[in-house]
Amino acid sequence: MALIKTNLDKLNFSKLYKIQMKNSTFKSKSSSDWDKKALHFSQNVLNSPYTKEFTKRVD
Repeated sequence: MALIKTNLDKLNFSKLYKIQMKNSTFKSKSSSDWDKKALHFSQNVLNSPYTKEFTKRVD
């Protein structure tokens, strides 16, 4: 089976990434932000709808 021809080799992913990072509204978290999040992480995971649905189907 032959590969489909694309224009991926013409894209400058480095440039696109830098533009995206410049325009992004995402702000990185500080250590104290992660510490606060970690306090309740396991409880949040255990009580998530995904976890509840998953265990319901597995059990």
